[in-house]
Amino acid sequence: MTERLLTTRDVADLLGVSPETVLRWIDTRGLSARRLTSRAIRYDPAELAAWLEGRSTSAGAAGARAVSPVHAAPPSPHVQATLVGVTSPAGESGDNRGERA
Repeated sequence: MTERLLTTRDVADLLGVSPETVLRWIDTRGLSARRLTSRAIRYDPAELAAWLEGRSTSAGAAGARAVSPVHAAPPSPHVQATLVGVTSPAGESGDNRGERA
């Protein structure tokens, strides 16, 4: 069984940011995304978790550049638990809400 891909709104809700911020992170922070159509973008939960982990471990090594505390902190236990719930078969809700840009 394949993992359910997340929408931009799903990721925004998980991380407590706006969908526009998530879309901006694709270009500015290297967030991995899959473009299905010109407007449909999806995110692999495993890649999102790895990206979050990379951001939390590399933030301390940033050295000279200032890093916002939001981006320097590791994912909260709530976010980690939510990602686990999304990636497990029991967490699949079949909710395929559309994207807002």
